Amino acid sequence: MDAPFDIREIASELVATPDSFHVYVHGPTGEMLVLPDRDVDGLDDGDLDAERERVEHPDWVVMPTHPEIDTWRIRDRFARSQADPAAVEALSRALRQRGAYGRFRDEVDRRGLRDAWFAHEQAAFERVVRDALCVAGWLKFDDGPADSGLGAAP
Repeated sequence: MDAPFDIREIASELVATPDSFHVYVHGPTGEMLVLPDRDVDGLDDGDLDAERERVEHPDWVVMPTHPEIDTWRIRDRFARSQADPAAVEALSRALRQRGAYGRFRDEVDRRGLRDAWFAHEQAAFERVVRDALCVAGWLKFDDGPADSGLGAAP
């Protein structure tokens, strides 16, 4: 039986979590914890030792971090999904330039696509969460794993 996961909430947390933190989900209950890496400056690791020990139990699933998720591919698929060829070109060009993420976000805003981008990003991260929970055995694959590169499939 699948645990009562709030996929949307976990995905939203994953989108917002910096690279130096990890999102953990407890398989049996769906509880979520966000913990920093051990080497994050300014944090007293002593306060977090009990929580870190807790998430080492096999019932806890660590979600992929941003560096493990093909976020460029998620952005590229969004760019290619646009109906306006000029938007496709502008967004794709932004992804090929230095500072791609900032340029991409600027172009999204300039074209009034912010809500569409956030919906696309949220859906992609929900697939990341589902894939991770399926691989860990806490959810069942509906039709097999997504061709996701960790959630990037449309």
